[in-house]
Amino acid sequence: NNHNSIREYIRNFIMSKLETNTIDTISGSTTLTLGGTNATTINSDKIVTLSNVPAFSAGLSSSATFSANTFYIFDDVTSTAHFNQGNHYSTSTGLFTAPVAGIYKFYCNMIWESVPTNTTMHDAWRFRKNSTSLHYDSRRAISVNGSTAQNGYFTTHQSAIIKLAASDTFGVYVGSNSAAQTVHGNTVFTYFQGYLIG
Repeated sequence: NNHNSIREYIRNFIMSKLETNTIDTISGSTTLTLGGTNATTINSDKIVTLSNVPAFSAGLSSSATFSANTFYIFDDVTSTAHFNQGNHYSTSTGLFTAPVAGIYKFYCNMIWESVPTNTTMHDAWRFRKNSTSLHYDSRRAISVNGSTAQNGYFTTHQSAIIKLAASDTFGVYVGSNSAAQTVHGNTVFTYFQGYLIG
């Protein structure tokens, strides 16, 4: 019938554009599925769902200090707030390793505890791709209780969109001004996240 011929035309058109993979199913007129286990689905609202995008959210589960010129290690990827889809983030090194070349988005939120007032906290950390430092944290401040800090807690954050080649590494690098300070171990306050955009 006409419905099947339209569906066949769409399938043939998409197949002609794909270098690899197959169309496994076309469910009625509502869903088009590409691939099997790692399926890409396009529904009738033209929303694309990718089932295995490299992505992670890692938190710090206990308070710790880190040496300057090393990477912060966010150890929690299993609690309710966190995950490690594809296992490309290492809880041993604190580094994400790109499985494929592409554009990635990263975000980090850091909070320190018991920071003495009048402590210099600018350039507390920065993103680092392989051996190159990029995108310092967004806050250039001295920790002043009741002003830039509250009860000894000082917070910074930053996001970045980065082009990575396959096997490039990316992490949160410790700055010299924060090395003596204790990072607050609470996975909903202190965390590092990233995912492949495309």
